[in-house]
Amino acid sequence: MHSTLKEIIRQECKKRGITLYRLAKELGIDYSYLFAVVSLLKVSRPVIFKLAEYFHAPDLLFEYEKILRSKSVENKAKNPPKIKEVEP
Repeated sequence: MHSTLKEIIRQECKKRGITLYRLAKELGIDYSYLFAVVSLLKVSRPVIFKLAEYFHAPDLLFEYEKILRSKSVENKAKNPPKIKEVEP
């Protein structure tokens, strides 16, 4: 599911005949930072908002939030909170 966002961005770039590097330049964002956000290595709602505006794709924001929520749930499942034992 995490590749969904990356695939959406790649498809939109392909439709417009631009590379991710060119997209970063047009948005005024560092390429490596954009790549990290699209790959979900970094969280940046402002970058996703710029992408959604650029591609005229408001669903991109919804998809991103959905992915972030699912990652949060996965992390909580992997690292459940520690419960301290209380002595009577």
